[in-house]
Amino acid sequence: MRHRLRGPKSAGATSAGRSLVALWIGCCALVQSAAAEVRVSGTAAAMTIQARKATLQEVLQALHASFKLQYSGSTEPHRLVDGTYSGRLQAVLAELLDGNNYVLHDFAGGLQLTFFGSMGNAPVYRPAPPPPPPPPPPVVVTARTSTAEVAPVKECRYNGIPVEC
Repeated sequence: MRHRLRGPKSAGATSAGRSLVALWIGCCALVQSAAAEVRVSGTAAAMTIQARKATLQEVLQALHASFKLQYSGSTEPHRLVDGTYSGRLQAVLAELLDGNNYVLHDFAGGLQLTFFGSMGNAPVYRPAPPPPPPPPPPVVVTARTSTAEVAPVKECRYNGIPVEC
C-alpha cells in the first residue's frame, strides 16, 4: 500500500502557517528590543557607563572586560541598572553598589571587588574566639629516701629564743 504525502488542502491552512511564522518573528523582535545593553567608554580615571535594562552582574562583566575589574561574591541577579554613570571607576562603582556591603581593593593589576550583598542581609563575620590556654604542666613530687632529719628552711626567733614558724 502506498501512502502519498499531500500539502495543505486549503489556502486557510497555508495562511495560518504564515501567521504563526510572522507571530514568532514578532516575538523575537520584542525580545531583542527588551534585551539588556551595557556600553563602557573612557579610561578608569574618566569613564562612562550607559546601561539599559542590565543586571548588576552584566554591568560588572562589562567593567571586567574593559578595565580588568576582578570581582567575587554574590550580586543581586534581579537588580536592574538603568542609566548613565560617569566619573572615576571607583566613584562609579560606589554609586552602582550604594546600599550594598562590599570591599574594593586597589592593586597593581587593577581593582578587586568582593561583594557581600545588600545592607542588612549580609551575615556579620566575627572572628572565632581564641582557643583556651593550655593547662599548666603537672607538678612532679619526688619522695625522699633519706631518713635523716631535714634542717628547717626557715629559722624563727622571738626575743632570741627559737620558736616554731
